[in-house]
Amino acid sequence: MHNHYLPEPYSPIPFALPAMNLVATSGAPANDIATNEVTATLIDLLTGNYITNATIDFNVTGDALFEGNRQSTTSAMTNNNGVASVWLTSTQVETVTVVATYDSVRQQAYISFTEVPVTYPILLERSSAPALADFDDTIYLTGRLAYNGQPAPNDDYAWIYFTDPIGATASTVVRVIGNSGEFSYAMHRYIPGTYLAEVEWRVNEAVTLRSNILPVEFLARHSNQPYRIDFFRNDEVELPNIRTVYLTMALRYAGNNAIIPNQTLEITRIYPEPGFFATVPTGPDGSGIYVFPPDFLLYASFRVTWVENPTISAIYFLWTYDVQP
Repeated sequence: MHNHYLPEPYSPIPFALPAMNLVATSGAPANDIATNEVTATLIDLLTGNYITNATIDFNVTGDALFEGNRQSTTSAMTNNNGVASVWLTSTQVETVTVVATYDSVRQQAYISFTEVPVTYPILLERSSAPALADFDDTIYLTGRLAYNGQPAPNDDYAWIYFTDPIGATASTVVRVIGNSGEFSYAMHRYIPGTYLAEVEWRVNEAVTLRSNILPVEFLARHSNQPYRIDFFRNDEVELPNIRTVYLTMALRYAGNNAIIPNQTLEITRIYPEPGFFATVPTGPDGSGIYVFPPDFLLYASFRVTWVENPTISAIYFLWTYDVQP
């Protein structure tokens, strides 16, 4: 009897056993300009050598596009180090998946496109924060006015607009000192809370530049007094640029905010022209209203005193204008 042996199937040694390493950057702004880079490296596991002149196919999900062909698919050839790179842009804030393929080897990576940073032609900054709302503590607001690379000239001006913690608005002029276009404004407040400041510079009739909106915080000074006087301002504006200010003054217990009804508050002016200004009776709700007429001074400071208990007083600083030069 003869035994017949079939030959083993022929298994040729593969020419290469490719492996891929895929890395990507992430976090580029979604402005259709900034890019995230995707880099694939091919290596032959049999020899340890880089695989050169090989074509790798790339595709991406979402709204991202490959730089160059502006498509969601592209290809790139590996260099002498086995590396092929592509770049992606996007107009959307998103996370996308990038897939790289070479023969039967497939790798993927996740990359993100982020919010586009907002840039302002005027950067408004503060010296320090917070400060005490006692009208003595100071926060300096600083910035620089420049257009087309040229600083604003000496004594040029911009407007700083303020929104106070109860929503009332005011504005004041700030002027450039020197030839660098820089300005500085000393900010004092007596009402605690967060104020919002914004600068507007009218370069010419056709161009107006604005700054970032800067929050500025003033803290309440702790007091052992059992009472306090609160202020609430309401502006009534009539065009063109006529402002009437209704100032509500409220007398309360400091500990529990309970009202103190039917009292008398005396207003004395500190600046300008110090002296008696007005008497305001409070009602059953503990509050009284004084109306500043439209033709009142541009700004003034006052002390409001509880007549029945003169040791209790508070300072109020008032802007009453909205007229621009």
